[in-house]
Amino acid sequence: MSNPPPPEPASSTKHLSILHHPIPFTSTTLALRQISSTTSGGSTGTTGSTLWLSAQLLSLYLLSLPNKKGTILDLGSGIGYLPLCLRSKGYEVIATDIPEVIESVLRDNVDNGLATVSSGKDGIEVVALDWETVSATGNLPECLTGKKIDIITTSDTFYAPHLLRPLLATLQALSDNQKTPPVIYVGLERRDPGLIDKALHEARSMGLNLNRIDKGRIDKLMFEAGWDGEEWDDVEIWKGKFARASSGRTRK
Repeated sequence: MSNPPPPEPASSTKHLSILHHPIPFTSTTLALRQISSTTSGGSTGTTGSTLWLSAQLLSLYLLSLPNKKGTILDLGSGIGYLPLCLRSKGYEVIATDIPEVIESVLRDNVDNGLATVSSGKDGIEVVALDWETVSATGNLPECLTGKKIDIITTSDTFYAPHLLRPLLATLQALSDNQKTPPVIYVGLERRDPGLIDKALHEARSMGLNLNRIDKGRIDKLMFEAGWDGEEWDDVEIWKGKFARASSGRTRK
């Protein structure tokens, strides 16, 4: 099967209220609702209601990997592009975000998109997950406690200094809830190098050992898919897992 036309970079499509975006390596195109300050209806007050470059590139990378069974939890799912791409690969997916994003864009996009990527309406569970609440209480939502998670994904979530520690605490709580630490994939855009370096340093200090996926590998993948790599030059994909349970916790 030939590749679909390459997508427009997410930085060029934030004004669109309905984004038509292909799933990499397929002939499938998703219709996704977005909300930004330039679209009718205003914004949700978060960055999670439009598509970001790192979600595009992380989707491309993950869909290039061999098929595997399992459950993936996505943190900060936004408009639902990455969860729908992962579902098209055959994974069971848990898409998470704050309630405002879920009700404004995520739930409807998932419900509408499932009919496109799957034979039924199942396969993606939408769950409200507030990192600051998890960080403050140490508790995950009851529906996630004890649920087996094989992989965690997150894209463009290293963007606000006050959310770095809550995000990492949530990743740690999710990891500590598993018998075996899940693999974690992070897609990030180096808009603020100092902030990104701080986030990676804090991750290491908490036991999250992340390694960057080789840029040459990503460039080759984009070339093969027909993407203009220059648009995604500042995007990086990182992979790792927590080396140990956090102090005072026992994995289930």
